[in-house]
Amino acid sequence: MAATFHRCMNGLLALGLLQTASAAVIHKQTELVRFRVPDVTADSLHNVHIDFLDSGFQGEIHLLYGDCDLSTSSERHHEIGSIFVKRDAHPERFVWATPSNAPHLHCLHAFLGSTLVGRSTPVSVAAPLVRRESIADVADAMGPWFDGIAYMEAKEPGKAVVAQAKDASVAIIGGGMSGLLTSHLLESVGIHNWHIIESSGRIGGRIRTEYLNNTRPDQYQYQEMGPMRFPVSITYAETNENLEIQDHKMVFQLADVLNKMNSDNPELAVNFIPFVQNSPNVPASTGGNRLPNGLIPTAADVAANSSLVYEAASSNATAAADATQAYTDYTTADKITPKIIANMYQAHKSAVENGYFHWSEAGYLRYALGYNDNITDYVAGTDDTPMWDSLYEGVYFSATKWRTIDKGLESLPRAFWPHVANKTTLNRKIQGLSFNETSGKIAVNWRDDPMQLVPESAEYDYAVVSAPFSKVRLWDMPRYSSLLSRAISTLNYAQSCKVSLLFKTRFWEHQESPIFGGCGSVDLAGIGSVCYPSFNINGTGPGVVLASYVSDTPARSVAALSTEDHVALVLRSMVQIHGDIAAEQYTGIYDRQCWEVDEHQAGAWAAPVVGQQELYLPAYYQTEFKTIFIGEHTSYTHAWIFSALDSAVRGTTQLLLDLGLVDEAKEITPPDLRRIIKSWQPEPQQTYIFTNTNIIDPVTENITSKTAVKLSGGLISSIGAAAEVGDTDPGTIRIDLNGKFICPGLIDCHVHIAAVPGSATLREMKDLSDNVSLLRQPSVCQSMLNRGFTTVRDCGGAGLALKESIQEGVIPGPRLFIAGHALSQTGGHGDRRQPHDRNKCCAGHVNGIGRIVGGVEQCLKYAREEIRQGSDFIKIMGGGGVASPSDQIHHVQFSDEEIKAIVTVANNAGTYVTSHVYTPQAIQQAISQGVKGIEHGNLLDEATAKLMKENSVILTPTLVTYATMDSPEFRSFLPPASAQKNREVLHKGLQALELASKAGVDICFGTDLLGPLHFAQSKEFAIRSSVQTPLEILQSATITPARLLKQDGFLGQIVPGFAVDLVILNANPLEDITVLDRFNDHILATIKDGRVLASRWSQLDVEAIPLPKIE
Repeated sequence: MAATFHRCMNGLLALGLLQTASAAVIHKQTELVRFRVPDVTADSLHNVHIDFLDSGFQGEIHLLYGDCDLSTSSERHHEIGSIFVKRDAHPERFVWATPSNAPHLHCLHAFLGSTLVGRSTPVSVAAPLVRRESIADVADAMGPWFDGIAYMEAKEPGKAVVAQAKDASVAIIGGGMSGLLTSHLLESVGIHNWHIIESSGRIGGRIRTEYLNNTRPDQYQYQEMGPMRFPVSITYAETNENLEIQDHKMVFQLADVLNKMNSDNPELAVNFIPFVQNSPNVPASTGGNRLPNGLIPTAADVAANSSLVYEAASSNATAAADATQAYTDYTTADKITPKIIANMYQAHKSAVENGYFHWSEAGYLRYALGYNDNITDYVAGTDDTPMWDSLYEGVYFSATKWRTIDKGLESLPRAFWPHVANKTTLNRKIQGLSFNETSGKIAVNWRDDPMQLVPESAEYDYAVVSAPFSKVRLWDMPRYSSLLSRAISTLNYAQSCKVSLLFKTRFWEHQESPIFGGCGSVDLAGIGSVCYPSFNINGTGPGVVLASYVSDTPARSVAALSTEDHVALVLRSMVQIHGDIAAEQYTGIYDRQCWEVDEHQAGAWAAPVVGQQELYLPAYYQTEFKTIFIGEHTSYTHAWIFSALDSAVRGTTQLLLDLGLVDEAKEITPPDLRRIIKSWQPEPQQTYIFTNTNIIDPVTENITSKTAVKLSGGLISSIGAAAEVGDTDPGTIRIDLNGKFICPGLIDCHVHIAAVPGSATLREMKDLSDNVSLLRQPSVCQSMLNRGFTTVRDCGGAGLALKESIQEGVIPGPRLFIAGHALSQTGGHGDRRQPHDRNKCCAGHVNGIGRIVGGVEQCLKYAREEIRQGSDFIKIMGGGGVASPSDQIHHVQFSDEEIKAIVTVANNAGTYVTSHVYTPQAIQQAISQGVKGIEHGNLLDEATAKLMKENSVILTPTLVTYATMDSPEFRSFLPPASAQKNREVLHKGLQALELASKAGVDICFGTDLLGPLHFAQSKEFAIRSSVQTPLEILQSATITPARLLKQDGFLGQIVPGFAVDLVILNANPLEDITVLDRFNDHILATIKDGRVLASRWSQLDVEAIPLPKIE
């Protein structure tokens, strides 16, 4: 083909046809490009995969979307982009920013000049479920990274085409938390060519846990000289309402990820413990007043006697009170506090809209309300920080529940180190970046010797800079845009100083008014706050107090002191707080950290002044000269670890979108951020500990009695004695099951969720519209959960939309494995036309739960189509059926060649084919062509059962459907002809089950119930009990289907590492399997994926998302 193609191209070039303008007549050409198009939604981003059929092709390809029969390229609906394809670097896919008005069932076209070299099949374009919102709608007016579509549309079209994007080299400059998370995110999506460059001799950035006196973390002689705590929730005492602060959950989620990555090394575990923020006996700021013994009053003293506090009077007390109230009224008018708690991104947008970035508190009082300078300074000082800063800080410091990390926040970078050590260079001080116009790469420059004139240099495809602007502004840089350059040069940073003192004992815990953790502010010059350790409380041996934590202007004054003078000042303050014992207990060992004079930081945290954040944020979302800036200074909040992590996700997403890796960009967005886009996504799973349980093992038939099981993060964490699975986290839910049974969640391997209740007859059910069916399907899913089924395999009808809705938490339902549409021959079990129906049926026509195909070519095409649309396996109608109007049970359907073609497609996709069949002849044909599953099999004989065993073919009988359709209540459900066929297979079903069981065939539980019959799902247990043991039946609903679904390492058993898919019962199904039939009496609760989704038990509530309360 290649020779023919190039001869044709040479001819076209000679005629000058490749230079024809875009409106020229299209010339037909041998197919060069093939498209693989995903499900497409208008007004969104999609990766479209492309295959080049000539491996030697090189040239410029133009991509557009338009009518499938367009005659000139000017008739296109819109252009997608163009790319010069190099012979050795064919792109794998391109990004299609599908516009909101993209027409349905048009085609993608590829052109080489005016020559058409590729056209897709008609593309189904679905309307968006809701209007697409950009980041300006849902988060921040200047931050378009959540959606990404506005960012991509601003690029030149050709830049969106992906060419070996995952081989891109990335320099990550700065080994703080944003740089470390960036490396992890890149690694997680298959970009491995990254390198961290860190100026200091350690990673972690401003995380700075100092272990005094060269002690180990487990000796608890440390203090946090950088960040030290995480706000968790606020409980309002008046209403007992508890609201969880959402944004800092990202830190806890990161710790979970790191713990899983380091599960083989417990020394690297990141474990959270309570942090005590407020304590009654910490020192208080009293304006110089002292107790009779000369010591500083405590917070409890002040609470008992407010006269202990001295505050200088203002020149006008009324005006000062009015100004304070006016500020409060302004900042609470739109109730921003609950917004910050629930969704910081939306709160940030609201703050922009309400002008909270236009004013500092002082500026608002002076220039908006007109208070004089004296009153303004008395109430608000002269700080130039925008109101937003004090609003979110006020919310965080209103938290009533806090956490810190056991053995120090240094545990976070320590947990990262094994995964970055081989790709990290320490002690390399970057001094500049330079862009190579020829190569299109960014060079990172440094000097090994500060005095060398010419720097060392290394080129990368991208540089992700997490170093603070307080250091970057000294670098030699490319000519960035004016806005970004000004941000780098002028962004303000705050200063802070901390001093920690090591004492011989934890004497503060043993004084008359003992202190057990907590922070207090004092009125001593240059001291600020004093914080007592929340870890190792009541421990023995030495202890460390953060004896001074001061920021802003006072911090600059103490930073100028000599170290000796500063430490002495702090020790004297401890004596004023505790008395002479503080001096007696001091060991002489200390740590001092003043961040503004730290050579690697030059500031404690970003503190934008009025006008800076609102102005500069847009600059961070643009990639200039292959450089992306991240770090807490580029986020919406500052000074918190969350801020750094948030920026890493945004920056990595920005990089992936630059590379055209949209799928990967969507993949890395963490749950808390995904919930901004998909608000229905649930909270992380609760942690449960069930004690005094009887655990059923379907493998061995054993019952593990009086044991405990811990469920965490949707997985079974541990099983053992109650003490062995203990958990000190107060958020863990502990329940004594008092001897109740825990069984693996049940699996039904043959359902039809789309065949919904609501119709009395089969004909009425088939006449239901797809919309009616879709709206009723959630009810079917919930009823299955109520019966204990946590996983189902849908053998025709349920689509990818339902599966994803369950996965994402839009609706509750069992885990769903789908066949999409079952493939049927013309006139087969999936053809709903009556014998006298003369209407022709087109190839691939969807007919209810089936799709009509004929011939090998169509079998190949539409089997692939089912895989493309999300099918987990392929189902075929290999024989006649009960409900079909124009075939007979004994009919064998499909030829060998057709079945073989479908099996080939399934095998190539890494899945399998299952076949609807009843007779030995049809079963044997299916097995001979590689089918791995048999549905029904009621007329099975002994020889065929043996053949199934020899070929490891799994049988899924569905006896309950025939029995229910033949029951007096539902004999009118089937038309007479179908009722006769039903009786034909009904009485043979148990015999077939017994034959298969004796032959050792693997058997799955199935039901195949339609319409109003779904209620009978659990009655299959009782029917099978006449020929199978309780253990065999339970295995058919747990471990055997797990193997069929290729989930046998995740589902079907209660062992550590498996999914928390459980049923809690008050009776043992291994003694009487029919207790599962009587679910209303015996199934107390159904837990799927670690969430309680059905419960009849008063001790266990169904999980729901609480709404914030309104006064």
